Amino acid sequence: MREYHGGNIYNKYKSRNPVERFLMSQFFSGLSEMAAGLQGNIVDIGCGEGYILRFLSAQLKGNLFGMDLYPEVLQVAKKNHDVGFAAASIYQTPLKNKSVDAVLCLEILEHLEEPKRALQEMVRVSRKYIILSVPWEPLWRIGNMARLKYLSDFGNTPGHLQHWTGRSFKKFLTQFSPHIEIKRRGLWTMAKITLN
Repeated sequence: MREYHGGNIYNKYKSRNPVERFLMSQFFSGLSEMAAGLQGNIVDIGCGEGYILRFLSAQLKGNLFGMDLYPEVLQVAKKNHDVGFAAASIYQTPLKNKSVDAVLCLEILEHLEEPKRALQEMVRVSRKYIILSVPWEPLWRIGNMARLKYLSDFGNTPGHLQHWTGRSFKKFLTQFSPHIEIKRRGLWTMAKITLN
């Protein structure tokens, strides 16, 4: 039986594969740069087992907490990490308007049928920043095909419904704010939206 990890069928954060470990180090390096200086109330929407919150807890000053749709994933998060967690939909969180200083949403938007609606919710609850990551297309698919994965779907990872290049992702985000910083790290496009 496979362990469930949010939308994934394996846990990339604990991989022993040296290539995957290198790629994840690139991901965390980019995330660290994007999150530098964040403080206050910070929520990770789609937090999964809380690995990203654990990583950031050593770097950030503030009140970190996580939300995820899947209670079984949050059970794991609560056992392994010392921050608050709650079950909630990305489309309708229990947070009040402008009640957090920053929202993190990492490796989630590509799985959503309505990413615009999810971003609208993040803009509603955040006072200052939103930090996002998505697979960098088409490099992500090319990487999958190079390792002979998902060939019948032209390298598309199961569950990925949205596909953005760095340029198309920035264009998508400009409807929420003109202040967007884009970085590419490993196989990911990362974005920091500054609100107001």
